[in-house]
Amino acid sequence: QENLYPRFLISHNRVVLVEFFRKITPEEQEQNEREAEKLTELAQAAKPFSESSPDSNTEQEI
Repeated sequence: QENLYPRFLISHNRVVLVEFFRKITPEEQEQNEREAEKLTELAQAAKPFSESSPDSNTEQEI
């Protein structure tokens, strides 16, 4: 399956940008949003320290 969520989108929890990558149908959009929610939960669970300092390292990466 095509990976529509580059690492930076997951780490920044900005899944809305994925719609710029290709045209998708409403059905695909629904599935992508469900998968994005799971990926966001995984990303947050893997980075518990990001909650105490939100967006602290985001700007440094850019």
